[in-house]
Amino acid sequence: MEAILLGIYAAIVWLIYFKFKWLPWTTPHKVTVVIIPIVALTSLVMLLNVFAPSSADVRVIKYVVQIVPQVKGHVIEVPAAGNRPMKKGEVLFKIDPTPYQLDVKRIEAQLALAQTRLRQTRALAATGAGSKFDEERYESDVRQLQAQLDQARWDLSQTTVYAPADGTPINVQLRPGSYVVPAPFAPAQAMTFVEDQYQLIALYQQN
Repeated sequence: MEAILLGIYAAIVWLIYFKFKWLPWTTPHKVTVVIIPIVALTSLVMLLNVFAPSSADVRVIKYVVQIVPQVKGHVIEVPAAGNRPMKKGEVLFKIDPTPYQLDVKRIEAQLALAQTRLRQTRALAATGAGSKFDEERYESDVRQLQAQLDQARWDLSQTTVYAPADGTPINVQLRPGSYVVPAPFAPAQAMTFVEDQYQLIALYQQN
């Protein structure tokens, strides 16, 4: 780029001083003609280093995500196929949800009973026939069971694994009937997912 700018500048100087002779080729003009490109190119290089830095080490990459489930179980469905592009939110594979559904129902039943006992204890405590200790104990039971229910529902939601972004699954060795476990107990990832979005990495001088 600098060579092109110098060429254009030289052509302008030639037209002004030699072709059309609009200005005399005197010593002050010679000094001015030499100083202008030096100052201009120096300023240009300094500004480019700040606002448009260049690098000889530029890499274009894609993120590679190792897909590992959050819960264990037998795989019942694998819609993902190797090297077939998928959209974010599409199903990669499904784990048998039956044991997790049973956990949710069991804890819901326990929670319903604890809430009933809590209401009864509060009613008795209000009339002076119940114990404040029993009321606090049932309140604690309800909170614990609610937390367990939230965890069980989350586990149930994790039986379906979705594509984390637009991309392509590769190394898909998972098949219906396979048994998967979460990290860190998983011997290997269920599959590998390569995102479509490119990432640009460049190394620059400190200035």
